[in-house]
Amino acid sequence: MITCILSDFSRVLLFPKDSSYVGSLNKLNRELSTEPGYKLLDHFYLNEEMLNYLHALKEKIDLCIFTSETIQESPELIPHITPIFRKVYSALQFSTTKKFPEAYKLILEDLGKPPGEVLFIDDSQTHIQIALTIGMQAILYQSNEQLFSELEKRL
Repeated sequence: MITCILSDFSRVLLFPKDSSYVGSLNKLNRELSTEPGYKLLDHFYLNEEMLNYLHALKEKIDLCIFTSETIQESPELIPHITPIFRKVYSALQFSTTKKFPEAYKLILEDLGKPPGEVLFIDDSQTHIQIALTIGMQAILYQSNEQLFSELEKRL
């Protein structure tokens, strides 16, 4: 039984407005933030449909974020995140990356949950494989429609 969804942030909940951009959203944010008058939401957009879907699950299941760095700490994003997610984890806070199972194990320990009760959502097949190797459930994010269909089967 799934008791927690642990979602990636970049390219699951936040996307660049420039759809041709393929690099790190944290890197792009750092580069753009040096411009005078920079506003994050002028260059990025939130996946509102996904946020609304998760918000509807909030009373039934724990919702958390596991991301690589810190873009989610931007003041413009906080009001969209805090009402939905119980906790936000960053691989950076663990001094590691999402490529190492230890980061996932630290989150499970903090949540006090066995791996099989946590469903991890990410847009990286590599990260999905790591979560699966430690016993977590996982879904590779490709689109909202695909994800919602998968979630309906599992929740």
